[in-house]
Amino acid sequence: MVECVGLSSAHPTFQNELCSEHFASSRTLPRPFVSSSGPSKRVFPTQFRSYFIMLQILGRERNLNVARKLLFSIEKKSNRAVKLEDEVLQYPHRSYAEASLFKESMKLFRDHEVHCLCPPPWLLSTLVLSILLRRGRTNMAKEVYDEMLRTYGVTPDTCTYNVLIGGFCKNLMVDEGFRFFNEMAGFNCDPDVVTYNTLVDGLCRAGKVRIAQNLVNGMSKKCEGLHPDVVTYTTLIRGYCMKLELDEALIVLEEMSSRGIEPNMVTYNTLIKGLCETHKLDKMKDLLERMKGNGGFSPDTFTFNTIIHSHCCAGNLDEALKVFESMKKFQVPMDSSFSIALDT
Repeated sequence: MVECVGLSSAHPTFQNELCSEHFASSRTLPRPFVSSSGPSKRVFPTQFRSYFIMLQILGRERNLNVARKLLFSIEKKSNRAVKLEDEVLQYPHRSYAEASLFKESMKLFRDHEVHCLCPPPWLLSTLVLSILLRRGRTNMAKEVYDEMLRTYGVTPDTCTYNVLIGGFCKNLMVDEGFRFFNEMAGFNCDPDVVTYNTLVDGLCRAGKVRIAQNLVNGMSKKCEGLHPDVVTYTTLIRGYCMKLELDEALIVLEEMSSRGIEPNMVTYNTLIKGLCETHKLDKMKDLLERMKGNGGFSPDTFTFNTIIHSHCCAGNLDEALKVFESMKKFQVPMDSSFSIALDT
């Protein structure tokens, strides 16, 4: 029986020669190749996955021009048997962007038009823009976005705006994120709960919790059928805790419960941490009882570490040891942060 071997297991030099020589210049449909290990080893039956893996290898090796030529020759070489699906179309864009060749990635869109290919709008937003913003290249992200609208006529969708809003907020440019949020209506693009949660998170991290609260309050009015979820409220609670406004955080907890949205473990741990940091231990104990009663949650490692750390900082070592005994009772595993809490 003939054994088929993936190209990724071949020697790197052989990989490059195999891809560039046989596929970039060949005018005929390639047959399965024979590796240097002997004629009994066949590499790469010609199928969709084979071309995709070759594009991956060429991208990793930064043979991007070869990858580009291969991309636009696939349909012809396969006698139209292999169609250029989104999975294949996105990879050269990703390779160019990862190599910081963002302009080259943009030029690929012009090539798509020449070859009568129509990549979906999210291709640019989720690849080029997200990589740019992740690297802090905010000015270039704006340029790419403007070029996307002006030159290529791509209409941004909700996914595009979520990437832009999240990226600019993470780069501490919340006002810019808000600008994109307000721009959505001009493209008849409705924000979703991810859009709101992303912007609320950015506002809270920038200390603008009141604005975030107003945004949440107007959420259902602006978009019919759209409501805050547990992530929305937990993010708001964390924002108030960061500003040490625990009374406001507890009000948000009551509001979410009144709307039928049950807190999760992250919500409780966020509040417990805030109450411990502001030394409101009585309210923290009440919250623990509520957590175990209404929510049916049991304290986890993070919960115990937070409480033990708080007692240790306040010099209440006896209370810290009592919590430690409770930890063993609940059979909660200790992690490295537990020793840090005791050393404080």
